[in-house]
Amino acid sequence: MLQGVDPLAFAPDGKRLLIGDSFWDGRLAPVIVDPLAPNGGSRVLALVEDPQVDVYSGAWSRDGSSVATLNGRSVEVWDARSGKERFEVFPPGGRFTSVTFGPHSLLATGMEDGTALVWALSADGAELILTVGGHTAKVSSVSFNADGTRLATSSDDGSIKVWDMGSRARGEWMTVTGFGAVAFSSDGRSLATGTQEGNVVVYDATSGRTVTLVRSHTGPTNSVAFDPTGSRIASAGSDGTFWLSDAATGTELWRAPKRRFDSWVSEAVFSPDGRTVATAAFANDNPVDLWEAETGDHLRTLPYYEDDANASHAVTFSADGRFVAGSSYTFVRVWRLADASYVQVPMGVVNALAFSPDGHVLATGASDGSLRLWDPRTGHELVSVSPHLGEVTGVAFSPDGTTIASSSSDGTVRLWDGRTLDPMMTLATNGAGLSKTTNLPIGKVAFSPDGTRLAYTARGDTVRVLALDIDDLIRLARSRLERAGSPPRRCRPGGASGRVGVSASWPSTRRTSFRCE
Repeated sequence: MLQGVDPLAFAPDGKRLLIGDSFWDGRLAPVIVDPLAPNGGSRVLALVEDPQVDVYSGAWSRDGSSVATLNGRSVEVWDARSGKERFEVFPPGGRFTSVTFGPHSLLATGMEDGTALVWALSADGAELILTVGGHTAKVSSVSFNADGTRLATSSDDGSIKVWDMGSRARGEWMTVTGFGAVAFSSDGRSLATGTQEGNVVVYDATSGRTVTLVRSHTGPTNSVAFDPTGSRIASAGSDGTFWLSDAATGTELWRAPKRRFDSWVSEAVFSPDGRTVATAAFANDNPVDLWEAETGDHLRTLPYYEDDANASHAVTFSADGRFVAGSSYTFVRVWRLADASYVQVPMGVVNALAFSPDGHVLATGASDGSLRLWDPRTGHELVSVSPHLGEVTGVAFSPDGTTIASSSSDGTVRLWDGRTLDPMMTLATNGAGLSKTTNLPIGKVAFSPDGTRLAYTARGDTVRVLALDIDDLIRLARSRLERAGSPPRRCRPGGASGRVGVSASWPSTRRTSFRCE
C-alpha cells in the first residue's frame, strides 16, 4: 500500500498515473500506477537513495515512453516501461521548479531565478540549447504548444509569458524581454535592454536572470549603454529625457534637464574613457550634445547647419575617443573633438552608425536600405550595398572588425564582411524593425565583447541572443548546411559519480561546474 502520495501527471493515454512523495520501503520514490487496476497496479521507477529528496513535479513525454521527475536539485528521466533511470539532468546553477516535455525530444524546466531552460534530449543525456528570462520570481509552470514553436511560462511574479521557439536551431543562447535598445557590458557579463514602459532591465548575460530594474522614462526606451566599467548605464527615452543610473542598484545618478530636448532622445553613448556622454536628439538647436559623465554638466553642442539642426538619429564615438559621428536627415558629420573641425558626408536619413575598432572605417545604415563604409577622415565612400528591403535600423562591428551585423525593418539580421561588405549569412528574419506607433527605427544589434554572441531586438518586445562562432557560421553558410548543434556529452557535476549531466553547446563561454568526458 502506498502512503503519503501526490499525483504528478497522467500519461497521454490516460491509463497510467505518475505519483511522487511515495514512502516505499522507507524511502522516497516516484511510482507509476494504473488508477483503475486493483491495488493501483503500481510500478516503482527506482528507489531514491537520499530520503531528504522530495519528488514534487513530473511530466510524461508525448509518446508516453518516458517520464521526468523533479526534485529541485535535478531532473531524472526514466523509461516508463522498464522503470529504469535513463539519465539525470543538473541545472547550470540554482534550482529547478517545474518541468515539461515538448515535441521533437525537447524538455523545458522552470527555474527558481525566474528563467526557463530548454533542453534537447538524446538517448542518454541532454543538451542545454536555450535560456529565456524576464520573470522577477520563480517560474512555477512551463508548457509547450502542440508543435513546440511556443513555450509558455508562468511565474510567482503574477505574469505569464509566451516565447517563440522558432529560432532555437540557429544557435540561440537566450531570449529576454526587451524593446528598442540593447547593450552588453564591457566584460560581457551583463546585458541591458530597454522596455516599452520606459525602463531598463539588466540581465545576467549567461543565465538570463534579471539583475536590476532601472525605472527611467515615461515613454519607450530608445537607447542603453554601459560605461567602460559596467557600473553605470546611460539611457535615452522617447519622452525627451536622458538619464545616468547605477547599473547594480538602478539608482538615478543624474538626468539631463528636459528643456534641453524638445521631444525624442535617440541615442546616448559613453566615450571610451567613460568621462563623456554624447546624445543624439530630435531638437531645434542641439541635436548632438556632450555631457560630463560624472556630474551631468553640459559641455558643449557640436555644430550643425542651422537649417538641418532638427534631428539626429544616431551618435557614436571612435574607439580612441578622438572623433564623434552624428547623423541628420541629409548628412553624416564626423567631428574631431580636439578642435571641433569636421568632415561632412551628404546622404539621406541615417539610422545607425558604427566605427570599426581601429577607427579607420565608419559604417552607416540608412532608411533607403543601404549599408555603406566610409573613411571618416576624408568622407570618401569605400563600399556600398543595398541588400535590405526595408530601412537599416542597426549596425555593429565585431570586436575584431572582420564582421558587421545589420538589422532592418524587413525583419532580417545579417552578417557582412567588415572590409568588403560581401554577404555572409542571414541570422534571423524576426527583427524588430520599426516602431508600430512612431514608425521610427527600434531594431538594434550588439556584439558581446568577445564576439561569441550577438544580441538583437526582435518582434514581440523581446531581445534574442545568438551564440556565435563566427568562423563556424561562415563555413556552415558557405557549405549550405544548417547548424545542427554539437552532440551531447557525458558530464559529471561537482565530481559526482554515476550521474549523467549536461554539457553546454558552447562550453568556452557558458559557465558551469561540470567535468565533461
